[in-house]
Amino acid sequence: MSSSGPLAPTSTGQTGSGVAWDSPHFILADDGTPCEADFVLSGDANSTQLESGFTFAIPAGAIVQGIVLEIRRKGSDVAMAGGDIWDSLVKLLKSGAAVGSSKASWSPWPTSFAYATYGSSSDLWGTTWTAAEINGSFGARQIAQNIYTDSNDAQAYVDHHRITVYYSEPSGGGMASMTGVG
Repeated sequence: MSSSGPLAPTSTGQTGSGVAWDSPHFILADDGTPCEADFVLSGDANSTQLESGFTFAIPAGAIVQGIVLEIRRKGSDVAMAGGDIWDSLVKLLKSGAAVGSSKASWSPWPTSFAYATYGSSSDLWGTTWTAAEINGSFGARQIAQNIYTDSNDAQAYVDHHRITVYYSEPSGGGMASMTGVG
């Protein structure tokens, strides 16, 4: 099995309603400068959809075996011992649309920056992938949630997205033609 990555995103943005992320472009590099969603007095609220786009060059005809998304993030620990911020949604984007299964972890984000790993070298996220789709408009989408329902502030911070794609190349050669003499 071959792999490409981990690659950093080449584009970012946000869509939808919810608590807005400031400076989404900060997730382009793992540099300790995160974007932030500040849940000011908004218990049980979601962030907008933070999106990242990637540029891959998987060989044509390759068979995608699995995809790993890693997100370097942390949440505030204002009210709960385990943290206020949790995943609400973690999905991949195909042609700009969210597809397959959400890999939201349903556990609190750490209060210090750490990478969370979603998917595996054999996980296709509940859908199918071609090399052309990975090389096309491919990316990730996440939504953070403030799970504490009181009126305390909470912050979600995301410093970086990165993706690794695992694939196998089709066996070459095919069958040789033979002509018989008869």
